[in-house]
Amino acid sequence: MTGRSARRLRVAEALVVATVIVGGLFGSLLDRALVATPAWRDLGVVAWADSGAG
Repeated sequence: MTGRSARRLRVAEALVVATVIVGGLFGSLLDRALVATPAWRDLGVVAWADSGAG
């Protein structure tokens, strides 16, 4: 493997890792904003705690 292709491989690996990390964080925030918070508001505190959600 040449130095140039090794560099490209390292860049590709770094991009994959960054994508997984950012995707995980964004997915978690998106779930919290679009699913968990509205459900909590609709159910109320007691029902949310009883359901084991969150």
